[in-house]
Amino acid sequence: MTVKKEMLGSRDAADGLCARIMADARQEAGLILKEGGEAAALILKQNEELLAEMRKKAMHAAAEEGAARGRKILATISLERRKVLLDAREKVMAQIMGRIRALAEEFRASPEYAPYLKALIIDGALTLGTDEVVVVAAACDREMVNMSFLGDIEQVLKNEHHQAVTLIQQWDATITDIGVILRSKDKRIECNKTFEGFLSRSYGTIRAGILKEVFDNNV
Repeated sequence: MTVKKEMLGSRDAADGLCARIMADARQEAGLILKEGGEAAALILKQNEELLAEMRKKAMHAAAEEGAARGRKILATISLERRKVLLDAREKVMAQIMGRIRALAEEFRASPEYAPYLKALIIDGALTLGTDEVVVVAAACDREMVNMSFLGDIEQVLKNEHHQAVTLIQQWDATITDIGVILRSKDKRIECNKTFEGFLSRSYGTIRAGILKEVFDNNV
């Protein structure tokens, strides 16, 4: 069974960069948030107007056909309103998460990307604590994550952290986002340092914050 370790301390360069990207996304997604908020407000306004009209009909039905019939109509209205709101907020979430992923991909072309990868690999190698570490990188990072690149990191691990670690190259065509995955040679221990790995660990918190900002209490 594979044992997955996640580094939660201040050394975690992945979480540090992801926090930066999230901050940038918040700033650059301002228009999306504004539009999303306006769309949500319009949807809610339209539904409140519809709800008010249907309540009148429900009350009339209740008077003519009995309270049970009126309550059933009101329950149906409430359910339809919730469906519309859920659809609206999922569309807003999709827009914002798409922008966050685009910002992360743009970082790949930044001069900061190579130092960032080095920090990830050092952090992951220290976290795994094994003599041999397989560095699994996206195929599109093949030119960067070469033997010279890994050799420099081995020297840093040896000279600055007193860890003799052999880093082994491996590329994976299925990995498309920034970052790397580090594994022990026997594949029993894994450390996911990809951006998608960060999002999977943090999605619930990110989602709750965005929905609260856009839809206020209507979440």
